[in-house]
Amino acid sequence: MYFESLSDLFTMGGHGPYVWAAYGIGLSVLVWNLLSPVLQGRRLASTIRRNALRDTVRKEHIGNEQLKSEGCR
Repeated sequence: MYFESLSDLFTMGGHGPYVWAAYGIGLSVLVWNLLSPVLQGRRLASTIRRNALRDTVRKEHIGNEQLKSEGCR
């Protein structure tokens, strides 16, 4: 494509808003497709860490309760 000026490039004979909106929407979809798995992976890793910590605390608590009950015998 050949445009006489930068203004002609942006207006594109009156079709500029539609063309640039399409480029913007397309670019935003591509960015979302790149970022979404990264964000989901971070969220999953955080959930796994939180669950592992919770399980560790529960096991320690259960172990302490068993030690107390064995000491009372």
